[in-house]
Amino acid sequence: MAFPYSKDRIPEMPFERLEAEREEIENLLVQGQEALEQMDEDPELPLRGLEAHLWAIREMWHPHIGVEEEHWDPQRLAEMMEPGEHAKVSGQLAKVSMDHAEPLELVASFALRNLPATDREALESNMPPEVVNEMVPSPWKEKWAPMKPFLLA
Repeated sequence: MAFPYSKDRIPEMPFERLEAEREEIENLLVQGQEALEQMDEDPELPLRGLEAHLWAIREMWHPHIGVEEEHWDPQRLAEMMEPGEHAKVSGQLAKVSMDHAEPLELVASFALRNLPATDREALESNMPPEVVNEMVPSPWKEKWAPMKPFLLA
């Protein structure tokens, strides 16, 4: 959703490269999931495959995100669209993300607790208050608590 919206507005952004990398990361995630599903048959072999997939994703991830952040920085977004349009598009992106994020109790908690304060506030403003104020801190806490050492907040 973000790529089609941005193609006309940020023509210098390397969309083809980013789309190819996303596809490769998605394939690596699928292969990693398949390796996990094979654990019952032979724990050693799938574990080595999973490790290789995770390292490949790790090598790609930070450069990939770096390109996105370079082109989708807050200043550029502010220049690109009016605040009302920005809020509308952010809400649409948040909805699409949440519709495809499972399990919700881990994904929402991770997203909210692993962002710098200003980004977290922006994300919270696009989420239902029940999720932010009730679900994450209470009923979902038991599920996301093991991730706490890896979170910013």
